[in-house]
Amino acid sequence: MIVALFVVWQVVSALGWLPQDTLSSPTQVASAAVALVTSGDLGEAMATSVGRVGLGLAFGIPVGLVLALVSGLFRGALPTRRTRRPAAGVDPTGPAPRRARGTRRGRAALARCRGARSG
Repeated sequence: MIVALFVVWQVVSALGWLPQDTLSSPTQVASAAVALVTSGDLGEAMATSVGRVGLGLAFGIPVGLVLALVSGLFRGALPTRRTRRPAAGVDPTGPAPRRARGTRRGRAALARCRGARSG
């Protein structure tokens, strides 16, 4: 499967369907990799790439964390769309909490839910 992908990639590149500036052919990528290794520039190129990834993470993680916290804190601030009827086979009330199952009120609620499902 992977070999077929490389073959298709090479053929598409050789036919000129992919511009060279968009996606180079596998043979060009391999020759560039060999040139980087033999010249000794691969380490510098890897360090530059890893530095860019680290910089992206340094900015992205705090922004994502703040947005997630704001989203979680103000979850009920915006109106949400609710469906008129629940999906078939789904209990709209959800399962009873564990602490309510052992109480009289919890058992009554479970009985009502089970009765509604069967009827």
